[in-house]
Amino acid sequence: MPSAVANARLAFTHATDRFAGARFAALRAAGARPQRPLWASTGTKDPRYSDTKYVDELAGPGVVNTMPPATLAAVDAHGAPRDQLSGSRSAARATLDRVAAAGVDLGAVTDRLLEDGVARFAASMDELLAGLQDISRASGTPGPPARAGGLRVPA
Repeated sequence: MPSAVANARLAFTHATDRFAGARFAALRAAGARPQRPLWASTGTKDPRYSDTKYVDELAGPGVVNTMPPATLAAVDAHGAPRDQLSGSRSAARATLDRVAAAGVDLGAVTDRLLEDGVARFAASMDELLAGLQDISRASGTPGPPARAGGLRVPA
């Protein structure tokens, strides 16, 4: 199992544990609903992998999966999503233990990916806001702020 999938599967088990525990029980009794894990933009970038790889491997109960239109079409055409998350803790933990034993600092890797992801989303948001500013100027109506501003990765 790839380390990214293992990491996501452990995140799922952490969320499942958190919302199934006694601490959340009182909130549930008062009508609260658990937060659902979100897998965002699960398109496959590497052409060596199936075009439905991350949708298929991260399917499970109570998760939300956003994907590019091409991935959605591929899932509709030939995807095989079924629960891959429940009961995956041991295998996922073993994968990440092997990654750590090989000298990979997964924390540093995920920190870098988070920084890069936030920067890309901020750039996309800035591009969107600039386009809306152009439209509002052309129409003479007030527009959105010029920049997304303040999007930072927590230290």
